[in-house]
Amino acid sequence: MDGDLAVKKTLQQFVAEWKQELVTPGPPGGLLLGKREDRQVEEEEEEEEEEEKAAEIPTQKKLSRREPSPLLVLPPGQVEKTASESFQEERESKQRSTPSLLDTLIADLDDINTVPFFEVKLARELALLIFRHLDMVDLCTCARVSRSWRSLAEDNILWGGVCQKMGYDTATEDGRQVAWKAVVKEIVLRKKKELKNWKERVCGLSDLQPDRDGVLGCADFCRHLEQLLAGYSSGAVYVWTLTSEEGPLVLESGHAHLMSSRPVLCRISRGWAAVATEHGEVTVYDSCVGGAVHRARGLGHVTSLDLRWSHASLIVGVATSVTDLGPGEVEPVARGEVTVLVCREGSDWQTLVVNPLLDTPSPHTINQLAVLLEEVPGLLYSTQTTLSLHPLPSSPPHPPPPPPSHILTSAGSAGATVINCFDHTSSIVACATSAWGYHVQLYDLCTSGHLSTLRGHAQPVTSLNIHSSPPNTLVTGAADRRVRVFDTRRGSQPAMTLSGHQGAVVSTQCDDWKVASVRTG
Repeated sequence: MDGDLAVKKTLQQFVAEWKQELVTPGPPGGLLLGKREDRQVEEEEEEEEEEEKAAEIPTQKKLSRREPSPLLVLPPGQVEKTASESFQEERESKQRSTPSLLDTLIADLDDINTVPFFEVKLARELALLIFRHLDMVDLCTCARVSRSWRSLAEDNILWGGVCQKMGYDTATEDGRQVAWKAVVKEIVLRKKKELKNWKERVCGLSDLQPDRDGVLGCADFCRHLEQLLAGYSSGAVYVWTLTSEEGPLVLESGHAHLMSSRPVLCRISRGWAAVATEHGEVTVYDSCVGGAVHRARGLGHVTSLDLRWSHASLIVGVATSVTDLGPGEVEPVARGEVTVLVCREGSDWQTLVVNPLLDTPSPHTINQLAVLLEEVPGLLYSTQTTLSLHPLPSSPPHPPPPPPSHILTSAGSAGATVINCFDHTSSIVACATSAWGYHVQLYDLCTSGHLSTLRGHAQPVTSLNIHSSPPNTLVTGAADRRVRVFDTRRGSQPAMTLSGHQGAVVSTQCDDWKVASVRTG
C-alpha cells in the first residue's frame, strides 16, 4: 500500500515538473528534461551541428554522381516553398513582365520623340505638298538629311516653283522637260558673279547698237529674263538676251522710208514685248522666238504704254490722245482714252476701249498709265491734276465696270496740284506732286487712303522708283540734280542724299547696296 502511494507521488511530481518545463521557454534545440547548465547545452548543440555537417557531406557526394533533381536538392538555408507561395510569385512576375497602360503610353511617347521624321512613311504627294513651302536654301539643306529626303527635295516640281517665286516663267510651249534646279543654280551663280564684279569694280562695256543708221527711240529691260528691248528711228526693233552670247533677235526690220513706223514707246515683260509707233500702231511680239503675234492700228497719238502677263493672260494697256467733240462743246478738244488689248489662253485677241475722262469738267490727256494685275486689278493712270484707278474692262455682254476711284484730284481748286510722275507696288502708289512744295505722296491702293508725305527736294521730282527697290525703300531724282533715298517707315525726310549730276535726273533705280541714276544733257 505504501509502495503504491510512493509510486503515485513520484508520478505526480514528474508530471508537475514536465508541465513546468513546457511552460518555461527553453533553448532553440528543443525541450529539456530537467535542469541543465547553459555551457553544457551549448556544447551539446555544437556537437549536433558538427554531426549534421558530417552527415550532409556524403549525401551531397552521393547525389553529385547523378543528375541533380530540383525537387530533392535545395540550396543550403533555402526552405521549400508552398504551392500558394509559388503561384503568388509567378503572378507577380507576370505583372512585372506585362507593362501597364500608362507605361505603354509613356514608351510610345518616347518612341515618337526619338524616331526622326524622315523614317515616317508618308505618301510622296503629301510630302511634296509639305516641301513646296520651303525656299531654295531649305531644300538644299533637306537634301543632305537622307536619301528619301534628297529624292523629295530634288523633285523638278519643287524647283519649278522656286523659279516662279524668283519671277521666271516656267511654261513651255512644246511640253519639254526642263531641269529647273540646274536653271536656278545657273541664275544664282550668275548673280553672285555679277555682284562680285560690281564690288571689285570689274566690268566691261558692250556695244548693243546694231543699227548704225538709226537713232535709239525707246528701250526697256526685263529683269526676269535678262532681256533688253530697243527700238530705233529706222523702225528696227531688237531684243538682246544678256545671258546669251548670241546676237540680237530681230523683231522688226528697219524701214527708213516709212516715218510712221518709228517706235516711240516699248515695254517688255516675261517673254512678251509691245512697241508703239508715232502714229498709233501697237504691235505685240514674242521676245523669245521672234515674230509679231498681234497688231492694232489707228489708235491715235500714244501717250503711255504698259504690258502685263499673269495667269496665262496677256494685257496691253495703251493710253492715247483723241481729238473729238465733248458734250456741250463747239470746238474739238483732245481727251484721254485707254485701249486695252487682251489675249487669254485659248482665245483670240480682244480690243476694249475705255473713256475714263469723258465726264471730267475740263479736257485732259493721260500722261502715264499702268496695268495692275495683283492685289488690286485695274488701270492706274494720271493726268496733270488727277491720279485715278479704273477697274479693268470686261468684254461684252458683261456689264460695264464701275466708275473710277479718284485717289488724288485737285482739278478746279486754287493752287492746283500738278502730278509729275508716279510708281507703284502691289499695294502702294507713290506720286510726285508740285504744289506749295515738291513732295512725294504715298497712297494705299486698296483703300485710296493717304499714308505719308515725303519731303526734301527743292525742285520738281522728275523720276521715282519703288516697284524694283528693296522693301520700304523709295529712290527719287529731281531737277535740282539730287538723288534721294527714303525709308517709308521712318518719317518724311530722306535717309540719304546723293549729289554729283550736272543736269536734271530723269531716271533712278536702286537695290540693296547701290543706286543708279541718269541725267539729261
